[in-house]
Amino acid sequence: MIYWDKGKGIRLSHYNLLVNANGIQHAIDLFENQTYHVNLEPNSTAWVILQAILPLYTGAPLTANNPDMTIGINKGDYKICFEWDSLEETSPPSLYVCNENTAFLSMNKSPIHLSAFDNDTNPTKISGHSVMMGYIDNKLNEKAYLKDSLKINKI
Repeated sequence: MIYWDKGKGIRLSHYNLLVNANGIQHAIDLFENQTYHVNLEPNSTAWVILQAILPLYTGAPLTANNPDMTIGINKGDYKICFEWDSLEETSPPSLYVCNENTAFLSMNKSPIHLSAFDNDTNPTKISGHSVMMGYIDNKLNEKAYLKDSLKINKI
């Protein structure tokens, strides 16, 4: 998948997408015997993970009719944060979006399964199985990739 974010093309593999979906499944404890509701526009990697891949991966049905769990931008059991400066412990828990980490980086200050970052409040470097394959522009890759991690929010 190629996702365009602020003029940068981000390349994501099927593996990146599945690992990120698995990370969210672990974070929110979603299983096939539960229903959930998400109402996002189909224009983000968060939409791809939560509304396209997660129902197939988990077997949990999406429904707006009395769901067991809701995930939303400003309301719900989990809050999606597309724009953030720092990671915080919130109630309800926040799911922090980082497109370079496929979609989601963390729930509150805890990295999702198979993801890691250098600071639990202000991460600048990420690593793990959800890290993108790279930008379309190789010049950006040269600036972003370090030996063992990827720089974020600095490019």
